[in-house]
Amino acid sequence: MNEFWRKLFLKLRNIMNWLLSPIAVWIWTMIFILVFLLIYVSSSFNFNDRLQNIILGLFSILILYPFVALNLKTYMFKLPFICRKTDSPAQLFDIFSHRSFFYGIIVYSFFTSIIIVLLISAIGNWFNYKIDSSNWYSNLFFITSALFTIIYFMYHMSVKNISTKEIKARLRLYSAIVGTISGGLLGLSIKEILVPLITYLGIAFLWLSFCVEQVEVDKEKKERKQQLL
Repeated sequence: MNEFWRKLFLKLRNIMNWLLSPIAVWIWTMIFILVFLLIYVSSSFNFNDRLQNIILGLFSILILYPFVALNLKTYMFKLPFICRKTDSPAQLFDIFSHRSFFYGIIVYSFFTSIIIVLLISAIGNWFNYKIDSSNWYSNLFFITSALFTIIYFMYHMSVKNISTKEIKARLRLYSAIVGTISGGLLGLSIKEILVPLITYLGIAFLWLSFCVEQVEVDKEKKERKQQLL
């Protein structure tokens, strides 16, 4: 389990480094110019609507690349009291702290969800299908926050070698906070906003608990094998 996550993060890091490399920027520029020319040609020669939708959808996806790269490289929105002494989200998330976690599940997930919704809308143009952005966004924000939670903790456990005991203690703390907030929302109108987020985070904590327990089981098996040898 631990080795699986370590390899996964190594691949993801390589992908992110490539997306920020000069070669990726050059490829994006060439494709962007080509698609832009296709839009000009299609408007001049009256291509059929389906083909025009595909070209426009591809153009919309290409426009998103700078925002994706920017979101990886720097802060879309920097909170001085949280992001101090760090120049990028990667530097902040490299620190195992309450500040980095809460910035990730709220601010970073917010902008990431916007990019995903825009991407889905662009793909919808291929099929001439209109996306309800508001409905998609709310669900994607909750899902993104939950996925960030799992990735954040597994990264610190498998790559940064944070002990499973410390991870478990942090998970119990956040679970207690989530449970307390959930109980305090009874009868409040704000619960329509926070309850789904708390629910998704609760699911993420459950899966994380399983992953942490599995890492401990794998370690015990490995130790037993070494003793037998």
